[in-house]
Amino acid sequence: MRNRKSCARLRALSFAALAAPGLAWAEEPAESPWEVSLGLGALHQPTYAGSPNRRTTAVPLGGATYRHERFGEFAFDHRGLSWTAFRHAGWQFGAVLGADGGRKDSDPSGPVELGDARLAGMGEIEASAEFGVFAGYGPLTLQVQRGLGSDGHKGWRAALAVEHPIMLSQRAGLSLGASVHWADERYLQSYFGVNTAQAAATDFRLYTPKAGLHAADLSVGLEYQLSARWSVQSALVWTRLLEQAADSPLVEREGDASAVLGLVYRFR
Repeated sequence: MRNRKSCARLRALSFAALAAPGLAWAEEPAESPWEVSLGLGALHQPTYAGSPNRRTTAVPLGGATYRHERFGEFAFDHRGLSWTAFRHAGWQFGAVLGADGGRKDSDPSGPVELGDARLAGMGEIEASAEFGVFAGYGPLTLQVQRGLGSDGHKGWRAALAVEHPIMLSQRAGLSLGASVHWADERYLQSYFGVNTAQAAATDFRLYTPKAGLHAADLSVGLEYQLSARWSVQSALVWTRLLEQAADSPLVEREGDASAVLGLVYRFR
């Protein structure tokens, strides 16, 4: 059980580029249904997908997980609030309620906001809630989600990910991963399209992308346990924009990387 839990944490670390709770030590006492961790890290990333500019900000790390023998696993972390309703023999199914942070057409002020002054005139993409479902077998997971409400992108998107955790030692773990992302016309128009009004207000040409694959990721996560409670966690994610997303006039860099490094304290 401890190995399974540690592998799951490492997978979350590499794909989110936001650290998950720490590794479990072999001498740890009887398992609690709760896992809670909190930390602080530095995140270095592009100002938006395809931007030539970057920024470094402080971000919170960690999360909370509760496991119930009958009702499954509940977690609050980088994905939002998730429920793994079924996990058996390598299979897992569940649902997630998360958020899309949107994008500003000016330099962002918040630590996790995306945006850039080079988008002035494009208008702001409002933050919005998203609801999704996921299913997985072994290292492979498929997640499909949709934007909720009248604000935000209001589109559908999906991600297919494969993950391979490696326990290097009792104190250290590594996770390697890859994923490919699809989105519908609403999502791609929001983040990569330029409508008539936006073209008139900016120097960007009119552009209307169609539904399809829009990005692929390669990721690596590393965690080193300093003590029973403290750990250093890091992740590097390289993203390549694909097809019509890569052809967008907003995109100046089709490939770019994001990295996070932080210190996390595990309460339980």
